[in-house]
Amino acid sequence: MADTQCPCYGNTNDWKCSLTKPPGVPPPYVPAGTRPGWINTEGACAEGYCGVPKFSNAQRNKVPDKLIFVMEWYDRGADLVKKYTLTYYGIDKSCEIVNRIIENAFTRIKYKSYNPFNQCSNCYVWTDRSRQSQTLSTTTQSGHGYSENLIVGNVINIYGREMTVTEYADSCTKQFLEPKQERTFLLVRPHAVQCLGQIYEILARNFRILRCRMAWFTEEAAKAFYQQYSAESFFKELILHATSAPVVAFVLVGENAIQRLMELAGDIDPGKAKLKNAMSLRAVYGQNIVFGGVDISESPECVVRDTAFFFTDCRLMLPRMAPVAMIGKCSSLGIIKPHAMRVAGKIMHDIVTAGFQITALEMFYLDRTHAEEHYEIYKGVLPEFSAMTNELSIGPSIVMEISGCGDRTVKAFRELTGPMDPELARKLRPDSLRAKYGVSKVENAVHCTDLDDDGEMEVEYFFKILQMLE
Repeated sequence: MADTQCPCYGNTNDWKCSLTKPPGVPPPYVPAGTRPGWINTEGACAEGYCGVPKFSNAQRNKVPDKLIFVMEWYDRGADLVKKYTLTYYGIDKSCEIVNRIIENAFTRIKYKSYNPFNQCSNCYVWTDRSRQSQTLSTTTQSGHGYSENLIVGNVINIYGREMTVTEYADSCTKQFLEPKQERTFLLVRPHAVQCLGQIYEILARNFRILRCRMAWFTEEAAKAFYQQYSAESFFKELILHATSAPVVAFVLVGENAIQRLMELAGDIDPGKAKLKNAMSLRAVYGQNIVFGGVDISESPECVVRDTAFFFTDCRLMLPRMAPVAMIGKCSSLGIIKPHAMRVAGKIMHDIVTAGFQITALEMFYLDRTHAEEHYEIYKGVLPEFSAMTNELSIGPSIVMEISGCGDRTVKAFRELTGPMDPELARKLRPDSLRAKYGVSKVENAVHCTDLDDDGEMEVEYFFKILQMLE
């Protein structure tokens, strides 16, 4: 039976592989990323690694065999920001991490492949490609996969470490992904925040939601944000409305995202929007120009400027927002866990429909350290502690401050959330959040504050302590 090159390892020029394998000769052991592999004519990997058929040249032209990114990870122990190169292999959803070691700043960068999370920082170990969680990946129509989280500026979790994607490492990756990862910005105005769950669902169907945060405009910040309307007769009324209650900001990613969001939002005048497209956001959630439902960015320059108002790590010299979280004894914490992000809009809608108020909200990318700190009260108590911290740190989650029931808020929200085990919840409280959206004790959709006295402490941890670290 003839053997040909395994598609897991790219083409011959990329990987310096031979096209055929001598019968009975095992693959040689060489550093990761240069190891040759072979498949037989039936499409099974001779090494037993990928188990997938060879793709045609046409498919290869659509999606690169590998996507390469520059990553940064903050090592708290050493108080250093360390750089890595991450190579993502879409064909089997695996990745390889290579440490970038600068030998001489004026000559060249030397790459060494080793486990960057080894306890011994001086121990260089050749590493094979490692398979990542399926929740980080998607599959293209051509059969290849690529991680939807690998977006420049995004934070992903690898082995419990938060790593930031800082740039594309080669022109091939940039040419393939940059058109698919255009960013845009949307702001939900105060009167439409009560419909946040429905708006979130619409946005999630059309874009990837990279970030979201609830904030409260100060008068100075509102005037700066809406300065393009300063000469309009409705400007004063617009500022009064913008500062009357919290707003919610979104950073969205997608192909041709700016133009598509403009079409989805509709005309700036809700009256005209209803005539042009009755299903547009402004037609559905807007009333007039002041109560317009949403604001959007209409150019890449506006996206950068508008985003900087709400997200600390990309702020320019702009006025700051007022604190939004109440952080008191009459509030509880709710977290929509990573596995339930696909139904986050429905969960938020259910919370508001049940009579609660979401008084603070933000999308967090927690690392394992912060997840363990949050769940510390359960350490040694619940056997699922380790799995719970893993689940909370595998991807983005939405953290909310819940209020609306006075000093009964913690108890009332705990009842809405339901028992920890979704199976038990479906028997005892079939209308609870965990009964409707939970899968298991670990993947039970929503975390809530358990003890009445812990609500203030948990809210403060996310909306004060962690925000101070930004």
